[in-house]
Amino acid sequence: MSIEDNRLDKDRKQDIAYDFLMEKIISLQILPGQYINEGEIISQLKCSRTPVREAIQRLISDKILESIPGKGTYVSKITIEDIIAIYDFRSVLDSYLVQLVAKNLTDKALTELEENVRKQREAINRGDYIHRLVLDKEFNHLMLDLARNDWLKDAISRLLIHTDRISNQLYRNYISPSVDLERQATYSADTRANLLAELKAGDLEKAQIIVEERWLHFKRLYFDIFKQRANI
Repeated sequence: MSIEDNRLDKDRKQDIAYDFLMEKIISLQILPGQYINEGEIISQLKCSRTPVREAIQRLISDKILESIPGKGTYVSKITIEDIIAIYDFRSVLDSYLVQLVAKNLTDKALTELEENVRKQREAINRGDYIHRLVLDKEFNHLMLDLARNDWLKDAISRLLIHTDRISNQLYRNYISPSVDLERQATYSADTRANLLAELKAGDLEKAQIIVEERWLHFKRLYFDIFKQRANI
């Protein structure tokens, strides 16, 4: 095996460990504040220590995990300050994203995005809110591909990790069982549909207002939820 083959194999193992841990954190199989047992992960993946450690370092860099000196590595907790920073930044970036998408949108791409929204509505009608989240994540990536800007794609993809994590905590009834999930899911799908309608009509300003109002809505929703949790 060549040096390049060794590097590819090492990267692949690290990616597997990273995806494995990320999925467990997103799906709340590993909870916020929970200790990361490196030995257990190595045993479950049946791999060496190196790719697991590298995956953990990546997750620390992504702010999904945090290393506490003298104690170990834990799943990071989401704070009110995180909510404000994440959703404000996402609003700014998505406004620019819409501007780029408007320049590159084709009939074929628009049809694909509209089909995605249709599937989101079907998932809502079934009460399958987790699948709707998966579909909405696909919507994000379709938009990012249309933007044709790798720097923007990287920035939003990193934020998407956190918005996806926060959304999963809501729809898996971890942070607030009292929230009307159908209403929130419907609002999300409606804003996606309205965005596409304005892009189709060629009204960039209205399209940007829709995404800005969308992220303001979710910032307020999660701010109130996490503020209540902090006061319990």
